[in-house]
Amino acid sequence: MKHRYWLVIVLLLGVAGAAWAQAPGVVRATAFELVDDQGRTRAELWMGSDGPGLIFRDENGNVRIGLIQIGKSMVLYFTDENNNIKVSLGVGKDSSGLSFYNENSLLSAMMKIDEKGPEISLYDETGKLCIGLGVNKEGTELIFYDQQNNEERIRLDVRLGVFSDLILSDWYGKTSIGLTIDPGGPCLWLRDENGETRAYLNISKDGPGLKLYDENGKEIWLAP
Repeated sequence: MKHRYWLVIVLLLGVAGAAWAQAPGVVRATAFELVDDQGRTRAELWMGSDGPGLIFRDENGNVRIGLIQIGKSMVLYFTDENNNIKVSLGVGKDSSGLSFYNENSLLSAMMKIDEKGPEISLYDETGKLCIGLGVNKEGTELIFYDQQNNEERIRLDVRLGVFSDLILSDWYGKTSIGLTIDPGGPCLWLRDENGETRAYLNISKDGPGLKLYDENGKEIWLAP
């Protein structure tokens, strides 16, 4: 009789083992660490206050790749051997972007897209904005900035079916020279340090024209 009971127990354990092999359980935890054959942590998976995070480390313990949630955004980044971020990719609710960093961990280039459209920005070695290129439903714009005071110095606008603008600005970002081409014809205008138009040259269907203005914007000369 005892032998029969042991046989039933063995059979039941065998069935349970087979079921476990076919449908393993779920391991639940708030953090995991993956180590190499020397006991060094090479990967970490955890649950933070904003959401999950995953990082990979090199043999020296430096983080080389990370994937983390910040608020409602997910960020994937790559670092060098000194833990300096070199590339990052972020995806948020309304926008996404790809960024590149220099040897000082300062922003060098960024590509972004949101509800307005795609943008590309280029920066100097100190992280100051130099060039911006954007495309939206109205047209395209290309802007060159002064790195010392971050003011616009050159702007090129193309507005779909409306006009094209080339604008040159002074040190303070005030427009000095502008060239516009619209359906009425091209025009060139000059402004003083106060932003007042002082000269206006245009070519229309009636021919060329030139206007001069005083510092108050009053017309003082006209040709023809």
